[in-house]
Amino acid sequence: MLVAWLLGYSFTSGLSDAAFTGIEREGVAHGTATTKNNAPASQSNVPIYFLTKIDRWAHDRWNAAGMRFTESGLAVASALVFLALAGILLRGHAPP
Repeated sequence: MLVAWLLGYSFTSGLSDAAFTGIEREGVAHGTATTKNNAPASQSNVPIYFLTKIDRWAHDRWNAAGMRFTESGLAVASALVFLALAGILLRGHAPP
C-alpha cells in the first residue's frame, strides 16, 4: 500500500508541477523575459512553508493521526475553493 500511495502522490505532484510550468512558459511565450520566471517559482514555495508549519502544529496537538486528517482536510478545502473559483470564472463561457 505504501508503494501504491507514494506512486499516486508522485503522479499527482507531477501533474501539478507540469500545470504550473505550463502557465509559466505561457507567460514567457508572450514576451516576458525568462529571468522573470523566478518570481512565480519562488512563490510556489510559500504553500510548502505554511503547510509544514500547520503540520507541525497539528502533530503537536493531535499526534500523527490528527496531522494526516488536518492535511487531508486542507486538500479537500483547497479543491472546493478551486471548484468554486472555476465555476465563477467560467460562468457564461460555452465549452469549445
